[in-house]
Amino acid sequence: MARCLVIGVDSALGAPLFRRIEGEGHPVFGTTRRTGPRSQNSFFLDLSLPPENWPSFPQIETAWLMAGWTLQADCKADPSGAHLVNVERLLQLARILAQSGARLIFPSTSLVFDGQSPAPGPDTPTSPQGAYASQKTEVERALLELPGQSCAILRLGKVLTPDLPLLDSWKAALLADQPIEPFADLFIAPLDQASAVEALFRLGMCKKTGIFQFCAHDQISYADIAMRLTRLLGKDPSLVKPVLQREKMKDSPPPAPFATLETGGTERVLDMKAPSALDVVDSVLCSFLKMD
Repeated sequence: MARCLVIGVDSALGAPLFRRIEGEGHPVFGTTRRTGPRSQNSFFLDLSLPPENWPSFPQIETAWLMAGWTLQADCKADPSGAHLVNVERLLQLARILAQSGARLIFPSTSLVFDGQSPAPGPDTPTSPQGAYASQKTEVERALLELPGQSCAILRLGKVLTPDLPLLDSWKAALLADQPIEPFADLFIAPLDQASAVEALFRLGMCKKTGIFQFCAHDQISYADIAMRLTRLLGKDPSLVKPVLQREKMKDSPPPAPFATLETGGTERVLDMKAPSALDVVDSVLCSFLKMD
């Protein structure tokens, strides 16, 4: 069985990924920034600290690089701090692991593209918009230059989870019969958490290298997501007042018209079918409404 390591085991995808690997019987270790008691297969690792403060890992065959600053707003607010963790230190760690013989799996994002064309492929030149996307792109390029073809990159669409704060705010307003104003011109090609984790797990197990992409095969607007929630709550659809982000947020770049990625090659390699955006949204909304 492969000896595995999840860097960032407390992250939204890292925690379920750790459980998925463990459930298959693979020896798996994880890293956390949390202080206090830890299990024997958990290491304290804070990428904001220099490498001399990092732990020594056992021999690892596959490592998933799940740690980092993931909120675009945080990366925009402190680009130098985010770059230190998301790029400089993460790449230092990646080189250490690769030199010890580990194969690396790196979750990236559809935002490495500017969204001006539908379904760009893995070989399409990147055109990132914003600090977060630029940092992901920089890491992608550096990892692909590591010797020995030791890395696989998985670009994911927007991962929707039931604990998304936006859903809470919409629900509270709708239940109070207050209108909501979702963006009609902001699109995503989403994935649910379980599908994203399964794709990461399968990529780690299949021994392939290079760039892979996975997301819904079509896209949906936030206004349409809001309307689905409104109907599930049994509220008046007229409470949904779609607005345009390009008019509401005139100081920000206009939203991209396309969110999809070309996923055919990845679907064949991972033996997974890209879901429909509506199926993803309905599944997440049903889980969200069961959380009460």
